[in-house]
Amino acid sequence: RAGLVLKTDRATTLKLLYGTAYLAPSPYEAYSHYGSFYTTDGGATYASDYWHVPNPDLRPQQKKTLEANVLQPLGESFVASASVFHSWLTDLRLPADPDQAGPGFYHGWPVAYIDFAVNEGSARTYGATLALGFATSFAPDRRVVARGAIGIADGRVLTDVAPGEVMRRIPIGGMSPVEARVGADIEWGRWTAAPRLAISGRQRVLATELSGANVVRKTLEGYAILYVNIRRRHVFPNVDLFLTLDNALDARYRHINVRAYTNPEELIGAPQNPRRVTLGVEIRVPQ
Repeated sequence: RAGLVLKTDRATTLKLLYGTAYLAPSPYEAYSHYGSFYTTDGGATYASDYWHVPNPDLRPQQKKTLEANVLQPLGESFVASASVFHSWLTDLRLPADPDQAGPGFYHGWPVAYIDFAVNEGSARTYGATLALGFATSFAPDRRVVARGAIGIADGRVLTDVAPGEVMRRIPIGGMSPVEARVGADIEWGRWTAAPRLAISGRQRVLATELSGANVVRKTLEGYAILYVNIRRRHVFPNVDLFLTLDNALDARYRHINVRAYTNPEELIGAPQNPRRVTLGVEIRVPQ
């Protein structure tokens, strides 16, 4: 990883970063094997309908990233920042490739269908983040710190979406291209409050469909979740009370399920927790 940092007289900070990394295949990816044999002659011979077999020749995934960001104070209370990145990934790994799978032999016995993990395809990812921070103090025990940010990330992956197809670039799945976060920490005497709002745009799953002549990913609805933590310090000596609201707006939302739309036995999205209220007490024992 290499970086260059520039600072101007107006307190503007510019950064240019370049990084490269690899991810070696795990023992599970390279050596996992599962399936079963059956016999129809009391164990004299064996056969199988399916086996996933090891591939010790898997190569590491490679990644290169170029990033730039800027930090700019705005007066005494505000700080703005922005960043952009572009990444290149090669030798991606897949659990199997239908074009390389088929009948064969395993441990000398016939198998109707054998597959194995492969290095296949490449990807490009890119995105940007804009953020604004605020901090002010009205008194030693009265302060407000807040921050908001919006992030956009997307990319294309080179792969074949169906057996026998020519490889093509399609949008990356398993992600939400647009997300935003807003939060604050408020201290006012013995009271503190920390609201957090998380917004996720429409979620893109791995399953694909045709839209005209283009292959696109199927999607799930986005969502907005509000978390709130309120604390009253020193209700009694060394005793605090706190209230936590998880999913305060009681949003009925779903997270991405990797196999959504591809298996009728799978949920289209994984349902998440509804509103949860926690009321507690914290007691500190003097030393």
